[in-house]
Amino acid sequence: MKEKNKLIIAIVAVALIAVAVVGATYAFWTWTTNEAQRTSVSFTVTDAAEDVYANLDGGGSTTAQNLAPVACGNSKYTTYAIKKTMTLTYKNASVNPAPITGTLTITAWTPAHGTIPTAAYSHLHYAVTESGTNCSQTAVTGMSGTFPTSITAGTTKLIDDVTFLTAPANTNTEQSKTYYLWIWLDSTYEYENVGNAVTDPMQGLQFTVAWSGTINNTPA
Repeated sequence: MKEKNKLIIAIVAVALIAVAVVGATYAFWTWTTNEAQRTSVSFTVTDAAEDVYANLDGGGSTTAQNLAPVACGNSKYTTYAIKKTMTLTYKNASVNPAPITGTLTITAWTPAHGTIPTAAYSHLHYAVTESGTNCSQTAVTGMSGTFPTSITAGTTKLIDDVTFLTAPANTNTEQSKTYYLWIWLDSTYEYENVGNAVTDPMQGLQFTVAWSGTINNTPA
């Protein structure tokens, strides 16, 4: 049987985050998703004997407002956090296991108030979890952390070719699993604007993150 090499999945860009200036110490954010980001794209390779594919569906448009620094376990976290539900569907009818990996790239990065201090990045977190209720629980190994202190739009990766799961060989019916992408400012972040000037480095920040990925059934 002819085995397939790496099959590239184009996975929907899932997050466009805009920050609105409200208050002295909290940044209240708005999440929007444009039309092009609402449709996931997958590449399927099929022949008479094999059917191997994977697709990460971002779940359509999501709007979240009034995001503020908050702890994962706080009862108001689901109101003030950015959370994106994602469904991974896959099939692997080949005779080899097929790891499904994802890469999350920062494709746009626009600070509104000059250079962000290095220390501030440690308060900006991301995670991909299996839990839909808490950003700190059941994180996928290698898919959580804080934003790097040096960011180049289109190049900097938050997640770099990390395995979601491995599709077992001879998975002849389509399977699915739900994941959650979280991005949040932790509850320890503090900043006080003085007078009418807005100098908070996390207020007015705009950035976009986009998924890509592979499914690979090449024999080990």
